Amino acid sequence: MSIKEEKAALRREIKQRIRALSKEDIKSQSISACKLAAGLIAFKNARTILSYRALPGECDPAELVKAAASMGKNVAYPVCGENGGLELYIPADEGCFVKGAYGIAEPDRERSGRIMIDQIDLIIVPGLAFGRDLYRLGRGGGYYDRLLNGAAAFKLGLALKEQITERVPRETWDAKMDAVACEFGIYC
Repeated sequence: MSIKEEKAALRREIKQRIRALSKEDIKSQSISACKLAAGLIAFKNARTILSYRALPGECDPAELVKAAASMGKNVAYPVCGENGGLELYIPADEGCFVKGAYGIAEPDRERSGRIMIDQIDLIIVPGLAFGRDLYRLGRGGGYYDRLLNGAAAFKLGLALKEQITERVPRETWDAKMDAVACEFGIYC
């Protein structure tokens, strides 16, 4: 089986596991993962954080974003740009989000401030699966791998326990996390 086939099979398996969860399960696990992540030195020391808006079935970083805001941190979000890249914006307020590519809520470019990847201290990374070896499996577009491979920031995967697997099939461009938080603890 090729790596591409292994990835496709793991994506199917993880999506099936997530479909079995209730919204309450996802919310509860998300809150637990965020509380653990908020205890990381990398989070405490970060001035500017890149987060994401959760899709249905994803570990939701909302509680971690609230904690960051209460500590006076800047929180940026990605916007799908041209050529398969992500542009980073800090929204002026919660009302600045619009439906973007793939139905993901993203900051309105007109009402948000653009920043560059080297201004980010910590990246909260979504994923479909995370291996105990700290590699992630995304949805297949490569957006995050392209961003993460050029980033010096601390890379924090946020996961539901159903998304944790022993290992993730990977290719040379797949980015490694510095840590992964789920309700059971932090892998690093």
